[in-house]
Parts: sequence; C-alpha cells; structure tokens
Amino acid sequence: MRVRCRAPHPGQTRSSSSLELRLVGTSLLGRHGLLVETAHRRLVVKSALAKLKVRDDWFAVISRNRVEQDYFHYAAGILPGSVPRILDGDPEEGWFAMEYLGDDLENWKAALLAGRIDPAVARRAGEVLGRLHAASRGHPAARDRFDTLTNF
Repeated sequence: MRVRCRAPHPGQTRSSSSLELRLVGTSLLGRHGLLVETAHRRLVVKSALAKLKVRDDWFAVISRNRVEQDYFHYAAGILPGSVPRILDGDPEEGWFAMEYLGDDLENWKAALLAGRIDPAVARRAGEVLGRLHAASRGHPAARDRFDTLTNF
C-alpha cells in the first residue's frame, strides 16, 4: 500500500513524532488494513485491491471502497456508535481512514472459526442487522446508493 501524508489544515502544524504502520490483515478477498499509530492517535486505513485475493484472476474496481465509506455513514445514521467513524478518504484512489476501536474487541469471524460461540454476540449482531434492514427495506435511495453489482 502506498502511504502519503496530506498537508496539515490551515492553523495546524505537523508533528515530528514517529509514525508507526502495521498491517492488521487482509479481509475478505480484496482489502488491506493498516493500523496507524502516532504519539496521540490510532486509526485504521483501509485500501481496496484491484485484483482480489482468490485463486483465479478476479478484478474489481477500487471505487467500491466509496460504497463501504458511504455505508458506514448510512449505518451510523441508523445506529449511532455501531460503526467506526470515517476520518478521511479518497474514493478515487480507493482508501479511507477510520477510527480504531481498540485492542479489546474480538474478531467475531475468528472466534467462530476457533469454535468460540457467544449467544449474546450473535443476538446483538442479529439486532443490528435487523434494524439496518428495517430502516433500508423498500427505501429507493438506499437501494440506488448501494447497488454494487457492476463493481464485480
């Protein structure tokens, strides 16, 4: 992943403190995540890959990253506090930065694959998914906004 720093906003100064980047994993098929740590903040930068990580050659537009950013904003409007806040991004380059939620959260998929099943976590996931579906069902703007079939 290419990392580029933006110029500070007017009135801000850039600190000379160290910046640490750590690959935090590749999620399903075609994304990288970097944990960015400075002396004052931790955040995650996600980048879409043009070639998905599957056996066959499978290419997808990196602008699909914009849809993920849009969905985080959309979901936050329905369930505030249930998704990380988007801090910055460039849909054309296929990346965005979001708040880091902390080390104490467990990856639900990894827990399930390891045989650790928590009914309370499943119940909460079902409640969140149910509320998102109830809010977006039959909503033409949501349907149009998240029509992504052509991305693949």
